Amino acid sequence: MVDQVNLSEEKLRLERDKLNKQSEFRLKELAMAEKEQALEQKKYQLDKERFRSERSRLTALRDPLILGVFAATVGLIGNGVVAFINSSSQRVLERQKSQAVLIQDALKTQGKPSLAIENLRLLAEAGLVGLHEDRLLKYLADLDLRQPVGGNSVVGPATSVGGSAEQGDLSQISFISNEIDPSLVTYGDRGGKVLQVQEWLALNGIPVPINGIFGESTEQALVSFSELIGLDYDGEVTEALNNQLKRELLAVATLEFDTSELSISEVILKVARSYLEAKPREVGGSNRGPWVRYFMNGNHGNEWAWTAGFSTKVMQDAYNLKGVPPPINGSLGVDAFVAQAKAAGIFISETELSEGWRPSPGDFFVVRRTKTDWIHMGIVTEVRQDSFSTIEGNTNNDGDREGYEVAARARSYGNKDFIVFSDVSNVSDEN
Repeated sequence: MVDQVNLSEEKLRLERDKLNKQSEFRLKELAMAEKEQALEQKKYQLDKERFRSERSRLTALRDPLILGVFAATVGLIGNGVVAFINSSSQRVLERQKSQAVLIQDALKTQGKPSLAIENLRLLAEAGLVGLHEDRLLKYLADLDLRQPVGGNSVVGPATSVGGSAEQGDLSQISFISNEIDPSLVTYGDRGGKVLQVQEWLALNGIPVPINGIFGESTEQALVSFSELIGLDYDGEVTEALNNQLKRELLAVATLEFDTSELSISEVILKVARSYLEAKPREVGGSNRGPWVRYFMNGNHGNEWAWTAGFSTKVMQDAYNLKGVPPPINGSLGVDAFVAQAKAAGIFISETELSEGWRPSPGDFFVVRRTKTDWIHMGIVTEVRQDSFSTIEGNTNNDGDREGYEVAARARSYGNKDFIVFSDVSNVSDEN
């Protein structure tokens, strides 16, 4: 009996020891978990601090470079020669010397903004400058359009008003001549001229890959197009074949008609309708293709919405054909176009509509998103009491502001302001 009691007590003791050990082990596990959690939290805090420190360092490197480039740009436009980066950006030059030198050299163009734009664009496309310099291209392009009329700016299908080039001579306008010059390429060639041929084949309804490589697919597409238009194809893109591919662009680029008996509004309408007939549209991707480059000073790509570029080109062409300078130079951006119109006193806000005012054919409309932001624009072609008709670029049949073509649309007056070319005397001083 005693032995059984002792055995039971021993068993209880062993169970108690086992439970105590399990409890100790569990406590150790919890302690280790808490320690690991604390270490993870500490690591997270350290990573967070390192991220903040790195972000601050990169910002410190980036901002002086941007300021330096913009300072150089302003000096380039105004004076032609400036220091590229001031002393506050010396640290940037030490760490990013090669990139800074590339940009500096790109801006050394003896006061020629269009050449600076081209230089910087080539650097961006080659991956030698970063994203913020790529955004600078848009700023430079906008400044290029704001050059004084009668100088080197492009204001018409042939040349600037008062410029030195003869009517119909496009050789002095690089981004236009680049699009209309013959793309004389042959089998096996590669590059931008081949890409242009492929773009125009696609625009003419001939399926072809747009990759800049003149291979079997491009050869067959050219054979098909040549048969379609009745030309012999001998293995290369001749000038005659090139002119047929680009016939729609050539028609508007060399547009001429008698404007002596026409008002400026009538000339604007005739130019706009000529573009509508030519059917400008994107090819090869969003905001891409020869028409986009033609309207956007040689630029194209996702970020290059071209509604303002199209409207600017229509305005410039019309005033050039009329032989008088436009009241504003226009812009590649809608907001900048509006700012110029306000400064010139030809801007009419929607509030004027409640007082019975209506635009006239040949005026421009702008779509207002906020009080300080406009996102789309075009040419007014017909006016009704509650709506108006338009011709506008970068739109489609649904009226989207990021469409793919030049189209005729009907729009209401809501959230619209206007830029008046028809009768400036009707514009109130408040605007």
